[in-house]
Amino acid sequence: PAPPPLPERGTAAGPVLAADLVAAVWRNLAALPPRELGRRRDRFTNTQADLLVWLDDTALPESGALAAADLCFEAWAMFDQALGDRLRGATWKELKALEREPPPLEATQPALSAYAAEALDTLEGEDERFDASARAQVERAVATVAAALAGALRPVS
Repeated sequence: PAPPPLPERGTAAGPVLAADLVAAVWRNLAALPPRELGRRRDRFTNTQADLLVWLDDTALPESGALAAADLCFEAWAMFDQALGDRLRGATWKELKALEREPPPLEATQPALSAYAAEALDTLEGEDERFDASARAQVERAVATVAAALAGALRPVS
C-alpha cells in the first residue's frame, strides 16, 4: 500500500512528535526512491553538521552504529516534518551536555520511543552481536539526539 500522506511541514505546535506523524514519516522514507532518499540525507547532512560530528565521535558498538545513524536521521526527518523551518541545527555543545544522561525517550517522545524500540527489537533478532549493552548505547544516542532536536526550536516571531 501507498504510504500515508504527510501532514503539512511545520504545523506541529510543539516539539513532541505525534504517533501519526512518526508513522507517516517512516513509511514515506521507506517508500522514497533511492535518489530522493539521498537528497533527504544530504539535507540532513547540511542542516545537522554538529549532530553528525557528535554521532561520529560517540562510542557505539559496531553492531549498533548503523542503526543509531539511521534512527538519528529518521528522528531528524520526523522533527523536520513536524517543525519545519523552526527547527535549527542541534549544536555540539547541546549534544555533549545531554549525552551523559539524556531525558528518557519514552517519557519525552513516546511515539519516537516506540518506533525506535521496534527497530532495535528487529536488530536484536537479526544480529546476535547486538546485545543489551549495545542496545543501551544506541538508545542513549537516540535519546540524546531527540532531546537536542526538541530543544532546537527557533523562536516564533
